[in-house]
Amino acid sequence: MSNATDREWQQWIGAWQADSEPSAAPEAIVDYVRRRGRTIATWFAGEVAVGLGFAVFLVHRVVTHPDPIEKLAMGLLALIAAGAVVASWLIWRDMLRASAETTAAYVALALTRSARVRRWIAAGWVILVSEVLVLTPWVWHRLYGGPQPPSAGAERFAWGWLAGITILAVCCLAALEVWARGDRVRLRELTEEV
Repeated sequence: MSNATDREWQQWIGAWQADSEPSAAPEAIVDYVRRRGRTIATWFAGEVAVGLGFAVFLVHRVVTHPDPIEKLAMGLLALIAAGAVVASWLIWRDMLRASAETTAAYVALALTRSARVRRWIAAGWVILVSEVLVLTPWVWHRLYGGPQPPSAGAERFAWGWLAGITILAVCCLAALEVWARGDRVRLRELTEEV
């Protein structure tokens, strides 16, 4: 190759690379990713505060209560609460900040977050089942483990309380699944527009 041909080749490569450089992300994608990041960070902070608060309360019950069944149940619930905080941190640890510049990077971040939301909801179902498996025998023990049979009001309250919090948690998780599906659809539409 001659020097002129080599220079033309280098210019063509430079022009091609300049055309293929990633462009800045559109504002709609940037806003979507930042809003979702704030939502995730707020939810995560609340989850940590509630989880650690419950864990401390439950550990206090383990230390101060004389009944071994109570100690076991509260200890298991404390482990579940601590495990939920750790699981949440593992799911969200690298997703809290939006640090992308290109459209492709923002879309990849949004898609990864969407998958993590689905993983977080699946973990929520496991946590709920675990809690119900601990709380059901605990309620039974509290009602029927003593020398006196429970009153009808105490039975209604205890089993109603357990059923109520379980139904509430199921409804919340189901609503989050519906929201996550809708969010995934909105994200697909946004990426198709871009």
